[in-house]
Amino acid sequence: MSGAPVKKSTSTLTPEEAALYDRQLRLWGVDAQQRLRESRVLLFGFTATMGEVCKNLVLSGVNTVTIADTQVCSARDLGSHLFLDESSLGKNRALASKARVSLLNPHVKLVFSDSPIESVDYSLYDVVVLSGQSFSTSIKVNQRARETNTLFFIVDSFGYFGYTFQDLGDNFSYTAKSPEGESVAGSLTYVSLENAMQGKSGRRTHVLYPTLQVVYEYEKRYNAGPDQENLDQFLATKADLAEASKTRGFTDEFLTMVAQSWGTELAPVCAIVGGTGAQEILKVMCANDIPFSNFFFYDGLGGGGSVVLMSS
Repeated sequence: MSGAPVKKSTSTLTPEEAALYDRQLRLWGVDAQQRLRESRVLLFGFTATMGEVCKNLVLSGVNTVTIADTQVCSARDLGSHLFLDESSLGKNRALASKARVSLLNPHVKLVFSDSPIESVDYSLYDVVVLSGQSFSTSIKVNQRARETNTLFFIVDSFGYFGYTFQDLGDNFSYTAKSPEGESVAGSLTYVSLENAMQGKSGRRTHVLYPTLQVVYEYEKRYNAGPDQENLDQFLATKADLAEASKTRGFTDEFLTMVAQSWGTELAPVCAIVGGTGAQEILKVMCANDIPFSNFFFYDGLGGGGSVVLMSS
């Protein structure tokens, strides 16, 4: 599979759009904005982190954004979600967000759906973004996205931590600016999520990478994410992954903190991780800068983020 080709714009911005996007036009140019204007994005799993992604994409002027989810709003969503409030409780998160999301940008086509991920036709989208999904589901979606030449992203956070992942295909082309201001063409090769999750952890590997490997293995064994109630099983899963245990800072105490915070989102972390994910999505749709390859890990306790390339 090759990365989705950079589109050649076939339409022009209206004067109203040019005025609305004036700052962006100065930042990345008319051609990039017109490519955004023709792009179609699916956001599946309307978590608080995904809400941040949604906000940034809609305000930027993407042609069509489809927001889909099968989960209902719970009290856990209310403290950090931009588009849900108490009136949303018990309602589908995607459908309940319609009124607020629709206020962001009248020039963007919005679709709200409660259909399951299994029903998606990936050929209808240039980019698919997942949040709050199991690794088994994410791997299946990534495989199907590759079959239709659709760019694939994950954007997720849990407690003080978060990460993004992107698979842009076997040969993603981009244009970047050199230090001298000249345009330089380049390309990158990406691997699937399944491949990326099989990498070997060393002492200097970012601690969140083996953490995700343990979560992935735990999900395969117990068909559920980690939690405080089943902490012993989660820690036992870590002990079985000998390579992961070599990573600096990868302790039982750290995994306990992850289990306690899994499924919980904090607004500041959502803003950083969701904003970073949206930046990368915009970057690849515009194809005017070097994209991440392939993980971005955010540590809210340490106060920093790292881009890490992992593959088997």
